[in-house]
Amino acid sequence: MIKKLLSTTLLSAIALSSLQAGKNVALPESEPIAIPSPALTPTPASAPFYAGLGLVGAKLSINCANHPHCHYEDTTYGVMARVGYDFNDYFGLEARYARTFWDKGPFGGTPLEHYGIFLKPQAPVGEKGNIYVLFGYGHTKNRGNGYRLTYFNKSWGWSAGIGAEYQLSNKANKAGWNLFADYQRLLLKSHIPDMNMFSVGIKYKF
Repeated sequence: MIKKLLSTTLLSAIALSSLQAGKNVALPESEPIAIPSPALTPTPASAPFYAGLGLVGAKLSINCANHPHCHYEDTTYGVMARVGYDFNDYFGLEARYARTFWDKGPFGGTPLEHYGIFLKPQAPVGEKGNIYVLFGYGHTKNRGNGYRLTYFNKSWGWSAGIGAEYQLSNKANKAGWNLFADYQRLLLKSHIPDMNMFSVGIKYKF
C-alpha cells in the first residue's frame, strides 16, 4: 500500500514538473511577412510651351457686286507662325500670324495678312495624336492693290478653325517635334468675302 502511494506521488510530481517546465518555454515570435508593393512612377506633366512654322494656302471667294451670276475666287500661298501654351492635355491658348504673298495664276490673287489670339480646346487621340479646335478674335487685311481692294480691305472679327497634330518624338511629356495640319475661317462675318486658310507645318514643344 505504501509502495503504491509512493509511486503515485512520484508520477504526480513528474507530471507537475513537466507542466511547469512547459510554461517557461518561450516560443519564437513569428516575423511579419513583407509584401513588396509595386513602384509607382509618376506621369510627367506635358511640356506646356510650343512654337511652330507652316505653309499656308488662303482662298478668297465672293459673288461679284450687281452680277448675280458672276463669282470671283483666287488662292494665294504664304507662311504662318504660331506660338502657344497648353494648360493641360485638354485646353490651351494660341497666337498666330499668317501672310500670303505668292499669287496663283497669270492674273495674280489677293494676298492676305491675318493675326489673332485663340482659345484651343483639344483632345488626345491615341498615344501620339491630338485634335484641336480654335476659336478667337483676329484681324485680316487685304494687302493687294488696285481692283483687289474693291472686294475686301480689312476688318477685325471672330475667327475659328480645326486641326490635328502628331507627335514625332517618344518622350513621355510630349516634348519635341510635332506635325500639324489645320483649317481656319479667317473671319466669321457676313457681307465680306469668304476667306479660308489651310496650313501644314511643324511645331516644337518644350
